[in-house]
Amino acid sequence: MASTNESWKKLFDELEIHQIINEQGVFNLTSKKIKSITNKEPRLMCKFDHRESRPKILRQHNYTILSIKNGHYAIFDGDGYADTQTNTIITPYFSPKLNRLETIPKVFRSESQVIDAVYASGIFEDFIGEGELPLTIRGRLRSKPFGFSLNTPKGILSFDIDGVQVEVDSGYEGERIYLIEAKMGETDNFHMRQLYYPYRMWQEEGISKEIIPIFLYYYDGIVSLTQYEFANDGFYDSYREVKSKQYSFEPEPIVNSLEDILDGIALADTSEMIGVPFPQANDLKKVRDVINLIYSGINSRDSIAAYWDIEGRQGDYYANAASYLGFVERENQGWALTEFGCHYLELPTSRRKRTFVEAISKRTVFYKLLTLMSEENSLPDNQIIKSVILEHSEVSDTTAGRRSSTVKSWLQFINRYFE
Repeated sequence: MASTNESWKKLFDELEIHQIINEQGVFNLTSKKIKSITNKEPRLMCKFDHRESRPKILRQHNYTILSIKNGHYAIFDGDGYADTQTNTIITPYFSPKLNRLETIPKVFRSESQVIDAVYASGIFEDFIGEGELPLTIRGRLRSKPFGFSLNTPKGILSFDIDGVQVEVDSGYEGERIYLIEAKMGETDNFHMRQLYYPYRMWQEEGISKEIIPIFLYYYDGIVSLTQYEFANDGFYDSYREVKSKQYSFEPEPIVNSLEDILDGIALADTSEMIGVPFPQANDLKKVRDVINLIYSGINSRDSIAAYWDIEGRQGDYYANAASYLGFVERENQGWALTEFGCHYLELPTSRRKRTFVEAISKRTVFYKLLTLMSEENSLPDNQIIKSVILEHSEVSDTTAGRRSSTVKSWLQFINRYFE
């Protein structure tokens, strides 16, 4: 079966999408046309929640897809995504409320569990500055008609939306209306339609109170909240960040340093995992976050790939990398947490952070390179990385050259981890 990239290339070639966008600024595409040409599920072919998850041909031209009505999509030249600009300072948040609740899980399996814990703990109250609020909105609805415009390289485009499916992870009502979009895993960006469409939909319901859109994501035991506003309700791209804050459910975080971790590793043996592929997953955030996804039941190659809107083989790359670190293992046709992986998820944030870097440092290739990085206070160059891979793993010279980019991205991530 053709990949998503190949299917989108076929759509562009047969329908002359690029040429029409160049002439008109937008291309209108139907589910029927997608199905007839690619034989793929249209909804999955058009759902890309992050810039990097778009098919290659869309990324190349910086095109965005928007649903405009049931079974109809618009492709336009422009960026429909928003960067997450979250404050990097993490606020430890000790919550006596959570300690009294026996049914709130200590390890979250879903966005709704995270939202419920954030609400029950008082974190949400602290962030918005308003008292306890009743939950009044949750789930999927069909929107009433509304219109909007946005600025693109081809000029201002206008769209009429009618009957599209809009999902709200949670909505609360007090003096104002708070609409929450939540994600599991750390992210650098998200599709602004996930906030803008619910925002406009509830305006069309005749709501008189101010509507506050909030983006939440949860990773590594940390809750990240960002509040947005729209300067002009009729313009999709008029959003701006109002405030952001990060919280951890940890009253007394420990202080971590790479030097301390390496000193501890020096007293123990380092080794490479036998029978597990050397990592080829460049995004270490996803390697870390896939542990939580597997715990949540997103535990097959295809379900992991679908969650992040990536190719199936890439889903396996991240799970294999987590396996290389000892957190997960193969089980039947999918993946399961090891005892070490279960222990890791139960740790508070700062101890989880330390344990994750320790797991990487216990692999010989990374111990050697992290020690060198710590001593010289700079990243090793690609040739040094390749030579260490060749010396301490069973990969070919060609493969070592390709894997050096993965190793370098992991070293860069760890270097930033302790800033």
